[in-house]
Amino acid sequence: YTPILNGEYESLGLINSAENTSYIFNEFMESNSIAGCFYIVAMDSLLPGPGGLLNQNISEPSNIVCVDNCPIYFLPNTFSPNQDGSNDLFHPFPYKFVEDVDFKIFNRWGNLVFETTDPDIGWDGTYTKTGEVCADGVYYYTIQVNTIRLEGIVPESFSGSVHIFGGRNPVKE
Repeated sequence: YTPILNGEYESLGLINSAENTSYIFNEFMESNSIAGCFYIVAMDSLLPGPGGLLNQNISEPSNIVCVDNCPIYFLPNTFSPNQDGSNDLFHPFPYKFVEDVDFKIFNRWGNLVFETTDPDIGWDGTYTKTGEVCADGVYYYTIQVNTIRLEGIVPESFSGSVHIFGGRNPVKE
């Protein structure tokens, strides 16, 4: 197995039983990726050879099969950081195969309000520098999502807006 095209192959394990004929790669998503190239080889039993050394025959590798991830990353367009226990943090819908992000959010005057590299984002609707709750309204973001792909880490950039409801009323400011 190698996690990238043309990478160094490493052994994932051995199947030593005629009853066990399958292997589930990354079954519990420990590495946050299913991307990789795979091949198998067959080996016979260890037999004593010349001088008592144990020998084992190994077949030629099978055809190489490569599988790529299909990254998913979506952001909502509204949230309500009013501490009512519902929708209080801005974060992506469940996502897959993301290494990290470069997320920046700006107010309508272009001032940076919040930034993070955490794919979960977790913005609570406050200005990073002051800790003040942001006024209700529309905020704009730019994001680079670094996705895990067969060819390595692939950046994907997009931008959008999010509308805050239940923050601070801009009329009372």
